[in-house]
Amino acid sequence: MLLDPPPYLASLQGNVRQRLIPWDGAVRAGSLTEDQLARIRAVDKVKRDVRIQIVEADLDGYRTLFVGEPGKKSVLESAAKRQDVVQNILVLLSDLLDCVPALSKAIIQTGDPYRHFLPLLAHSSNTEDPIPLLTSTVLVKLMAGSRDESPATVGKALPVIFSYLSSLTKISDAGLQDIGVQEYSSLLYGRATRQQFWKQRSETVISLIEILPSGGRRW
Repeated sequence: MLLDPPPYLASLQGNVRQRLIPWDGAVRAGSLTEDQLARIRAVDKVKRDVRIQIVEADLDGYRTLFVGEPGKKSVLESAAKRQDVVQNILVLLSDLLDCVPALSKAIIQTGDPYRHFLPLLAHSSNTEDPIPLLTSTVLVKLMAGSRDESPATVGKALPVIFSYLSSLTKISDAGLQDIGVQEYSSLLYGRATRQQFWKQRSETVISLIEILPSGGRRW
């Protein structure tokens, strides 16, 4: 079941969607390839059913767009120096994962699905930097959407995302706490993920206990 995103996150994503990106200029500057731009434009700002049809018909192409393949960069690699483009791509991917469940499974099945995402969680220590927040949302949707419990997810990516979410719940900002709590909940979909959550209880459980007095009034 999909939950509505916390207001803070919904507002952030909405602002990114409304931002105009000079896509053609990004291609001329080498931040994107023509092929990447064609796939982005095909699903950007179109109706949900059109997105579903296009992505399902080209799952391998969209998997490659977001995570790359040998000899071909992902769009996140290509546009690494363009924060506006990276933010837009993360929101677009989040939207696609919502409407095309098969995409999360296709991405997870690649050799190293988290390679381009995990570094973005450490993009900045500034809690107002949108890139780590948008990245955590994508990671949670990838994991929960595929219900993956492989070593790549549980042993490599999950500890990093749990640590990041713990940092959100420790911040006094209620909007960021809400994101952390909801994304924790989404990740507890299997025995292995719950075991990892408990294994990191000094970060995860303790931070939740500390916000219960104020959180109880909101949730």
